[in-house]
Amino acid sequence: MFKEYGFETFVLDICYFINRDKDIFLYLYIDDIIVIAPTNTLIIQTKKEFVGVFEMKELSEFYRYFGCRIDRNQEERFIYIFQGDFIIRSLKKYGYNDLHPILSPWLTNIQIPKIWNLIENTDTKRYMFEVVILNFVETIIRPDI
Repeated sequence: MFKEYGFETFVLDICYFINRDKDIFLYLYIDDIIVIAPTNTLIIQTKKEFVGVFEMKELSEFYRYFGCRIDRNQEERFIYIFQGDFIIRSLKKYGYNDLHPILSPWLTNIQIPKIWNLIENTDTKRYMFEVVILNFVETIIRPDI
């Protein structure tokens, strides 16, 4: 549908669209759409094109998205995304807020078992969410931690 308006799907994310001719970016998430363009005129023009296609209402400029803080510097033409709040909340949620970094997580003389035994009364669903969130933080948004 967006191809009719000159947009193509971004290679790494099917919810992200780009119009390379106009440098306009769209990001879709459930019922939200974020329009990013070099000028406010292009943003307004893009929104007008989609008013007839989608049921839309104008929201204010966004400052938070997926728990991350978004800051814009229009003079320098930069967008800054701060993930610190998301990371701290995620670590606190799963009880990892008092961890301290070390060079190696295992002592050198520890024998790692070939088969791990399931701990009784383990909430596997909670564990699954914990692993997903913490791996996302570690590998996608903050590979330096």
